[in-house]
Amino acid sequence: MNKLMKTFRGITLAVGLLSCAGMMPASATAEEQINVRIVGATLGGSVNRSYAAFAQAFMKAFPGANVDILPGGAVANPSRMQRGAGEISHTQTIPLRAAFNGTEPYKEKHDALMSMFRIGDETRLHFIARDAVPFRTLDDIREKKLAVSLAMSPKGTTNELFGRWVLEAYGITYDDIRKWGGTVNFSAYDTVTNSMKDNQIDMLVWVGPGEPVFMQEVALGQKLRWLPVKEEVMEKMREKGLRPTVIRGSEFNGMVGSDIPCLTDTNEIFCRADLPEDLAYRITRVWVEHCREIGEANPGWACFEPSAACRETTLTMHPGAARYFREAGFLK
Repeated sequence: MNKLMKTFRGITLAVGLLSCAGMMPASATAEEQINVRIVGATLGGSVNRSYAAFAQAFMKAFPGANVDILPGGAVANPSRMQRGAGEISHTQTIPLRAAFNGTEPYKEKHDALMSMFRIGDETRLHFIARDAVPFRTLDDIREKKLAVSLAMSPKGTTNELFGRWVLEAYGITYDDIRKWGGTVNFSAYDTVTNSMKDNQIDMLVWVGPGEPVFMQEVALGQKLRWLPVKEEVMEKMREKGLRPTVIRGSEFNGMVGSDIPCLTDTNEIFCRADLPEDLAYRITRVWVEHCREIGEANPGWACFEPSAACRETTLTMHPGAARYFREAGFLK
C-alpha cells in the first residue's frame, strides 16, 4: 500500500492517510480542471485503499484532475454528501435506503442522493473475541453479566450501527455493559489493533468484506474466537435488511475453525443528484475499466462485476453512470 500511495499526485487524504497535494500540469487550463472529492472511510480501514487506486487511475486518465479522499464513515457518509461535502462516496444498502427515506438512524430525508453502482461485496458483521475470554456466545455475556471490554469502532460507522442492533436483539445495551463493569470503546482500527494485541480489548465488532490487514495483525499474536449470531436474532435483523451468511472456517488461515453464522449487507457507490452527468460518466468509466487495480488494492472489493453492479441499485441510478453502462453494453 505504501508504494502505491507514494506514487500519487494530486491526492489529499485527511488525517494523514495521504498528504501528496498535486500540481496541475502547465498545459492544463481552468476549463480542463476536474475536481473530485471522495467521502471515504475511517482511518486504518481497507476502503480507502480502493479509493486510492481509483484516484491514481482517474488522474492518469484525466491529467490535471485533482482527487481528494476525505475521512468518513458508512452511516455518516449520506448526511455529509447531502450537505455537499463530496462528489462520490460509499455506504451499505441499508443506511443508503434509510437516509433517502429519513428512517433510523436518520432524522430527515436525504433526497439529494443517487446511486452509481453496487460493489457486490459481502460486508459481514464480525464479533471477534480473544480466545482467553470466559464467554463463547453473546448470550453468555448477558446471562453472566460479564465485565467485557468491547470495541465498537467510531459512531457513524455500520460497525457501530449493525453491532448495536444485534447486541440489543440479545438484550444487551451499552449501559448494561458499563453497569456490569465493562467498557465500550469507539476507537479507530489502528487503536483497536494495538489494544487487542495488549489484551486491553476482549471483543471487537467489525463490518466488512474479506480478511482485513488490521485483523490479520491481531491474529498473528494470539488465538481469536468468532461468535455466531443465533437464528432468532437473524430473523429480527432480516426486518432491518441484514441477510444471513457465514464466516468460513478456512478464513484467517483456518483460525475461524468452522463456519460461523453471521449477517451481511453490500456496499454501494453513490453520489449527489446534482453531480454533472459527464463527470459521473467519467468516474464510472474509470472505475469499471480499472476495477482489477481497485480490487488488488482492497481484495474485499475484487468481486466487482460491471454486469451486476448496474442492476438493482438502492436508489435511482445517476444518468451519467447509466449512460456509461448502456454504452458499454451492460444495460439495455
